Amino acid sequence: MIDVVHFSIYAFIGMIAGFLGGLMGVGGGILVVPALLFAFNSFGFSSENTIHIAIGTSLAAMLFTTASSAYAHHQHRGIYWNIVKILTPGIFFGAILGSWLTTNISGNSLTAIFGCFVIVVGVYFFISKEIPVAQFEEPNGLILGTTGLFLGTISSFFGIGGGIITIPILTAMHVPIKNAIATSAFTGFLIATFGALSFLYLGLKYQTHHDHTIGYINIFAFLSISVTSVLFAPLGAKLSYRMMNERLKQVFGTVLILIGCHLIYGSVRPLVSLALAEMSNLHSP
Repeated sequence: MIDVVHFSIYAFIGMIAGFLGGLMGVGGGILVVPALLFAFNSFGFSSENTIHIAIGTSLAAMLFTTASSAYAHHQHRGIYWNIVKILTPGIFFGAILGSWLTTNISGNSLTAIFGCFVIVVGVYFFISKEIPVAQFEEPNGLILGTTGLFLGTISSFFGIGGGIITIPILTAMHVPIKNAIATSAFTGFLIATFGALSFLYLGLKYQTHHDHTIGYINIFAFLSISVTSVLFAPLGAKLSYRMMNERLKQVFGTVLILIGCHLIYGSVRPLVSLALAEMSNLHSP
């Protein structure tokens, strides 16, 4: 049975993620995962693998947005395909490794780790500066291959497209910022593809037993977020040219830090409550 309320909430998550993603130039995963986590918990999903489903669904939902973005950048000939070819094998194995690591960590521990990651990204938006443009030189193949493995592992582990990692690394290698963004769009598609398939397989293996969920991917959320994020991302991108970039980054960073703190608090609260209860029992006559 189709739940209109669930569909509406998932669609709203896609709208916000797509809009803010376009506004800030980042993938929606950093926002979709915590939003889905809150939604799934309110719907009564099992707390043990809620975060795993949120991450798997986030990667699946990025398939359409990253494909659309990558195609647009390809039309403008912005993607450095020579870099993509070297990054791809590492991304493939890294995405599988990141997914496997994620599914072998308990729900509360993974939520706390994700919360810490969100805080780090939030702080990044406060301290990041424009990197001066330098002449492009072909990056070392070994360094790029290792970068692909690192990128695939971290991105799949946290259910993000990896732009927050890829773009700074490529610009540090003197790749022009526009080409770094374009190349990151396609690597984001690769991460979403390999990561989503890995979470689908691993979820089937561990049998999540949630309604409308195949593997670690919630089909309702996947479809709703995919459609609305694609529709609202261009609106955010258009508005970004009319707003003060530095102030916008600080506001976004603050929001991420608050979200990260809330995730950490939610994950450790049961442990704190248990510890307090045991202390109370020890002091009781």
